[in-house]
Amino acid sequence: MAESADFVVIRNSRSSGLIGHMHRPSLPRSTAHGVSLTLSSPLCYNLPSTSTVLVKQQKIGWEDEFQQEIQAYGKLKNLQGTIIIPIFFGQGSFNGRDALVISEVEGITLHDLARGNFGVQHEALKMHLERALGAFDEHKAIYWDAKPDNFLFCADTIPEQSKVMVVDLEEVEFPRPLQPWHHTLNMGSVGNLMSKFKDGQTKASSIAHRCLLSARCR
Repeated sequence: MAESADFVVIRNSRSSGLIGHMHRPSLPRSTAHGVSLTLSSPLCYNLPSTSTVLVKQQKIGWEDEFQQEIQAYGKLKNLQGTIIIPIFFGQGSFNGRDALVISEVEGITLHDLARGNFGVQHEALKMHLERALGAFDEHKAIYWDAKPDNFLFCADTIPEQSKVMVVDLEEVEFPRPLQPWHHTLNMGSVGNLMSKFKDGQTKASSIAHRCLLSARCR
């Protein structure tokens, strides 16, 4: 099995410059010592004076997917930022491994959302997913890696302004020629994601119920 990508949080400030923090999914965030980020080309965007970005290192053995992700960010440029996908700032090398520099997205994965008590309505979540994956359709792109961990729910104090953002573009394809059945793939992923989300809620509820019964029997 290929090694999972490393994510490094880089905090940019006038006083301290770039400070790296290693972060691997499911592991606590900790300070990294001796990190070295070298850009192979100028950044596509200037970083704000105080901002947080992610450095996503290439998975070992995933050279083609790494290049595919760079291509996807380029072809989906007008979806970057506050719309559907993170901002792609540029690429470089982090501690000897090729890496992407992208904006941090503040949200919660659908996997974790299903297992928490957040009160998100199914119809609203489905609408946000349709909007996100519909944008890929509009750009003649297929998102093949539709799993709950790759979709972040970004809540807003105004519910109508909440959204779902998509991360991990390693398996985005731009098929040519585009076949009629290609249009069904992204929307089909919406149904699959909603099914997994509901399954996650059911499992979380079952675990909570068993814990409650266990506590009462003590």
